[in-house]
Amino acid sequence: MKTIRVVAAVIRRNNEIFATARGHGEFKGGWEFPGGKIEEGETSQQALIREIKEELDTDIEVGELIDTIEHDYPTFHLSMDCFWAKVVTGNLDLKEASASKWLTRDKLDSVEWLPADIKLIKKINRVLLNDECIKYTEQELLQLPGIDTILKISKKEILEIKKGKLKTKISKYCKGRKLWALFGCIDDENMICLQVASAGDIVSEIVNDLCSMQPVCDADTKSWGSGLYKKIFNVTYGLDSRSQKYRNMFENYNKFYVVSIDHELFVDHELFVGNKKLDNYNTLKQAEVLFAYKTKALYWVPFGEEYTILKIYKSK
Repeated sequence: MKTIRVVAAVIRRNNEIFATARGHGEFKGGWEFPGGKIEEGETSQQALIREIKEELDTDIEVGELIDTIEHDYPTFHLSMDCFWAKVVTGNLDLKEASASKWLTRDKLDSVEWLPADIKLIKKINRVLLNDECIKYTEQELLQLPGIDTILKISKKEILEIKKGKLKTKISKYCKGRKLWALFGCIDDENMICLQVASAGDIVSEIVNDLCSMQPVCDADTKSWGSGLYKKIFNVTYGLDSRSQKYRNMFENYNKFYVVSIDHELFVDHELFVGNKKLDNYNTLKQAEVLFAYKTKALYWVPFGEEYTILKIYKSK
């Protein structure tokens, strides 16, 4: 099968990305990231700069490679180098595309992507979501209200450790605190808040979900039981939100920090929702919601748990 090498630009403007609808040909109307074929003697970056100038009359600065997408169409194999990019000069005027949109993270699935381009969406969503979160160094983490102890857990330890041993270790370091939070390191220095929950829930989520996120092939799925594990390993796409969030959590972070929170010190009785105080929940639930809210906990915000609680309160 013939291989066609192309490049694509994920042009970013703050937390929006630029997409175009193909204006002609077999895939007319399908949405894609602008770009085109690499000509002989060109590097991928040179080809991308040329293509965007030709297609959009715009000069761009090419950033990091996001991924090289390999996809088999019926009559050819596509190899597509995809780069972050930003506009230097120009207005992204459509010379070939039939339409364009700036898409925020929550609108990435609002258009019909071409098959090769859709493979990028998960990675783009991940980057945009991480950028929306508050980042902490270890020192900054220890300065948050109510936190005085942190426990580091590497991905290797999570895969190898026994459930009982992990629970004992966390309980020992967290000194019996009722509220814990899980942070994940996105690089060597920065981390973001992933999840906030009561002591029992966070142990269950780390042990039952993270510890079981070991990569397996389709043939291995039958050896897993029913319930959450079976859902995770039987399906690559279309996972329910809870299963998907833990797979993403495990894949994106190499080490984790479990922190204990003194919820009675943390509760901020001056937080208002609308014109009402958040005081009709017990102190543990208040602390859980407030800590997630103030740290922009990664898996609370997009899955609506925190905002559901605040919305319920506001509607009363």
